[in-house]
Amino acid sequence: MKRIIVFVALGVMGIFVMAQAQDGQAPPMDPGCSLTRPAVSQHLFGHAPQTVFQPSQVPGVPGEIHASINLVAKGTPGPAQLTGWAVYEWAAPVPDERCPEGTLANNIMRLDWGQIYADNSMLNATIDPGQIVCFPSEPGGTQYANLTGTIVGGTGRFDGATGTWSADLENSGGGYTGTLTVYCDN
Repeated sequence: MKRIIVFVALGVMGIFVMAQAQDGQAPPMDPGCSLTRPAVSQHLFGHAPQTVFQPSQVPGVPGEIHASINLVAKGTPGPAQLTGWAVYEWAAPVPDERCPEGTLANNIMRLDWGQIYADNSMLNATIDPGQIVCFPSEPGGTQYANLTGTIVGGTGRFDGATGTWSADLENSGGGYTGTLTVYCDN
């Protein structure tokens, strides 16, 4: 009798396992936020076309550089499309110890970005104050940015997300490449 019960139990478990295997759904993606590991660890590639706005012809009055950010992100927790908007101060760039040799700093006045994932989860962020982008002092050089910011929300896996992010980017004329890391507080 015990053998029959064991065989029946094994048979039921086998049917359950086969039904799960035939379900056809992909395994669940990694959860969005965690206190113990990066929620996002991705490589980035894309473009940020820039437009210069000079509000005045008065010497010494800065203008703005607006950039529309469009990057592809690959890595954990899956591929995503990153889009955003950046505004840089268009004034005479100045040397800054945070910039590599041969580059000059411009202040970033605003940078907001978001990512959307294949499961329609979204992650939203903004930049910390006091950030810069390092522009080449000579034409044809490489731009650099080591940025930090705050996670301000999300949907799906990132519903209610808060935390911090950092990105290291460079652009040598063929598009931006770099990395993005996000740590969540919740």
